[in-house]
Amino acid sequence: MEKKARKSVHGLRLMVIGCIAVIVIVIASVYLVFSGGQTLKLAETSTGKYEEAMNNGYELEIKSQVQSAIAIIQGYYDQFKAGKFATEEEAKNAAKEAIRSMRYRDDDSGYVWIDGMDYVLVMHPILPEQEGTNRRDMEDQNGVMITQEIVKAAESGGAYNQFYFTKSDGKTVAPKLAYAEAFEPWGWAVATGNYIDDMQKEIDKTGEGIQDTFHSMIRNLVILSLVILAVAIVVAILVGNRIALPIIAMERDLGQIANGDLRFKVNPRYIKRKDEIGKMASSMETVRASLSTLVGGISSLAQKLQADSQSFSDHFENVAQNIGSVNRAVSEIAEGATSQASDTEVVSNRVKDLERVIDMEKDAVSRLETAITSMMDYSDNAVKNIELLSSISEKTNHAVTFVNEQTQKTNESVGNIQQAIAVITSIAEQTSLLSLNASIEAARAGEQGKGFAVVAEEIRKLADESNKSASEIGEVVSLLISNSDLSVDRMQDVSSNVQEQMNRLKETKTAFESLYEEIRSVEEVSGNIDIQTNKLEDLKKAVSDSVNSLASVIEQSAAGAQETSANMNMLNANIDGSVDDLTELVTLNDDLMKEIGKFQV
Repeated sequence: MEKKARKSVHGLRLMVIGCIAVIVIVIASVYLVFSGGQTLKLAETSTGKYEEAMNNGYELEIKSQVQSAIAIIQGYYDQFKAGKFATEEEAKNAAKEAIRSMRYRDDDSGYVWIDGMDYVLVMHPILPEQEGTNRRDMEDQNGVMITQEIVKAAESGGAYNQFYFTKSDGKTVAPKLAYAEAFEPWGWAVATGNYIDDMQKEIDKTGEGIQDTFHSMIRNLVILSLVILAVAIVVAILVGNRIALPIIAMERDLGQIANGDLRFKVNPRYIKRKDEIGKMASSMETVRASLSTLVGGISSLAQKLQADSQSFSDHFENVAQNIGSVNRAVSEIAEGATSQASDTEVVSNRVKDLERVIDMEKDAVSRLETAITSMMDYSDNAVKNIELLSSISEKTNHAVTFVNEQTQKTNESVGNIQQAIAVITSIAEQTSLLSLNASIEAARAGEQGKGFAVVAEEIRKLADESNKSASEIGEVVSLLISNSDLSVDRMQDVSSNVQEQMNRLKETKTAFESLYEEIRSVEEVSGNIDIQTNKLEDLKKAVSDSVNSLASVIEQSAAGAQETSANMNMLNANIDGSVDDLTELVTLNDDLMKEIGKFQV
């Protein structure tokens, strides 16, 4: 079972690592595909935008060059107006030469030319031989009237137009984008342009650089994804160990709890964690400590109960012995009372003989003195026995009181056991509630919470077993309480009987003291018989009454002794019943000690 549980926990560990790795792989793949797609899309978009920006830049470039050239021409014109040139033609020539020398672009391939509004070429730095010629009818291979379109664009206030034109090598014909703007004072159309294929080459070259950059970015994304995947696998292993290793340790701890071994402690490192593992470890340590304290408390109470039960049993044995002694003493009292009754009857007969045989007075008086002496001896012994019986009854009363107090203490100990059982039941219910909450949280966690749900189920089963054990202990304790209550009731009956016995003994003692005094009176009468012989007839009636009274007292003493003996027999029977109950209590306590002995604290 333990190997299967460990296999299950190791499987959970691999499952956690695998889930994290799969999630990271999926995320990395999605990120790679999405980022790569977005990068390619961005590359295409960037290339398009770059091409558009380059075209706009080329247009802006040629426009700004034309406007710069017009600004230069305007400067020469202003100088002419200011009289710095002798003639206007001189100013125009200076302006043309200044424009002829203008170059732009990195390779100085850009230049500016001037056409007249009458289509006559005023200045062209590449085609100086055509200066002064009318180019009105010049057209390209597509039939575009080049000079007419340039003049038209200039007259419109500045515009772009396209046409095919021969490059500076004199051989290559390529499409060209031109911009023209008019300098009205001199009737010039100032123009410049860029060959579109040259612009496209630059754009393509730059686009290839952009593509290479984006391809490099994609390679870096792939490498980064692989690095992230490797790091994620390492993190998955670390996280899997962080989740699974505490569960393995706590599963082992739960096995020790299930085997009744509470001597261990949950790893403090797991308890200090702030996640659910830490809460579970803290709860397990609380349960372990509570069970350890509870079992230790129950064991101590059971040991104390065992010691008290043994002491209680010893006291009961002493009480039984004392009751036997009291019973024997009461039997002797009963026998003495019977003997006294017989002697009293003899005295009565002798008194009657005295009435009949007055002349046998001396002999009768002698026998009377003998009888009185015997009666005094018997009376003296009876008083001593009554005093002894009273002392024994007093001890019996103290013993019964002590037994009653011990029984009350036993009841209190059993009540403490009930409170401990209530604590066990409360802890078991709280543990069951915690396992239910843990199962709910595990259900919310889905696949990742299955292992946690298994642990929660084991905790719930442990809580149910604890609750069941607490219920069984509660039944045993209830039986203890019932037997203890019965013992208390019986001890109260015994106490009442002993108290009644002591009261009867006091009455008997009083009766015997009266008897003793009567006997002394008879002795005095008998001592004076010789002197009072003449008065014997008068005293005969008094002696007869005294003898009758003595017989009545002796009969009462005999009846009291028999009743005391019956009460002692009943008390002895009750003591025997209490001993049986105490034996059953000791047996139940031994069973409780055996159950507690299963735990190792």
